[in-house]
Amino acid sequence: MKQFEILYNGDGEVEIMDSIKMVSLVEELENFDRMDVSQIHELQEDGEIGQTIWTEEEGLLVPWSYLFDLEP
Repeated sequence: MKQFEILYNGDGEVEIMDSIKMVSLVEELENFDRMDVSQIHELQEDGEIGQTIWTEEEGLLVPWSYLFDLEP
């Protein structure tokens, strides 16, 4: 299962999240139910940061179909 790095506003907190939780988080962010996330990045298998999925400034940067393809 893919892993994602979640960067939170303010305190610099970082969390690693699986794709199921990340899709739920993006839904909350896109519905303005949450405002505490700065960025979401896909993590590559080697642990390096890959594609940016979501940013506070621009919202979702990938199509919704990308997110639904991640769910098992």
